[in-house]
Amino acid sequence: MPEDMTDNSWTKNHLAQFRTWFFLFKLGQTKVEFEDAAGVKMSRLKFWNAVASADARRIKAGAFASAMDGYFRDKLGASFEKGYSWGKAVDEIAAVFSSGDKTVQELSAAVDAAYDFVGEPAEEPIV
Repeated sequence: MPEDMTDNSWTKNHLAQFRTWFFLFKLGQTKVEFEDAAGVKMSRLKFWNAVASADARRIKAGAFASAMDGYFRDKLGASFEKGYSWGKAVDEIAAVFSSGDKTVQELSAAVDAAYDFVGEPAEEPIV
């Protein structure tokens, strides 16, 4: 059963963490197995171009964030968390993608903030 991760642990039971890694792994952005992926920096992903301008990186990051959104919502049936829209979700995820020192775990935290995955425990009790 999915868990609510409040202690920064890295586990396949945390849907946002696993699905973030799976998206990157299946697109060939990382070859690192899940167990070792939490600390992988954005600058180590395949799309990262160290000689590209910051503007070019932001454009590429926006494209990846948009693709990630499509995968999560269209393929996995995720919905936005309260207060999120397509623009806010993509902008926040793109900001992580475009920062070379951010990690896959930090990317998964942005994903977790933006998306409610089918099978996640409810954050608020259903009345």
